[in-house]
Amino acid sequence: PEEQVEIFFDNFGAIGGGFAAVQLLNLVALAVLVMRMVWTYRMVKAAQTLGRGGTREPGLACAGWIIPIVNLWFPYQTMRDLFPKNERPSNRLTTWWITYVVGLVGVGTTVFAMFLPLGALIGVATLAALPTGISAVLERRLVTDATALLRRDVDTA
Repeated sequence: PEEQVEIFFDNFGAIGGGFAAVQLLNLVALAVLVMRMVWTYRMVKAAQTLGRGGTREPGLACAGWIIPIVNLWFPYQTMRDLFPKNERPSNRLTTWWITYVVGLVGVGTTVFAMFLPLGALIGVATLAALPTGISAVLERRLVTDATALLRRDVDTA
């Protein structure tokens, strides 16, 4: 019995450490989400000012990041619409979105994995982080390119 109690507390400590790590990552993800939403709103609003028609109004484009189910395609369409049709980086957009959605699934998996032994949790979290990291790099490039194109169009308007 005493040995079982020790094993329980050892596992509980691993769960607690995993839980703390997941919560820290959640705070970072929340900050990134807020920045995405603000950027999306401003970009869609600016594009409308230039007369570029988008799929959605700025508020709905912004909210598309957090509305369940539609968050699986609204942000992709919004990002796509920020690029003029003849300048869309279609392959990069598609790769970004696929890695983003796969990353969402992976991050969701880590919530359940925190009850696994610490080594397994680290493995699952690492696998989940890979598509998320790739998505982040691609998204950064898309944000930079979309912003530059919009600034160019503002300067020539």
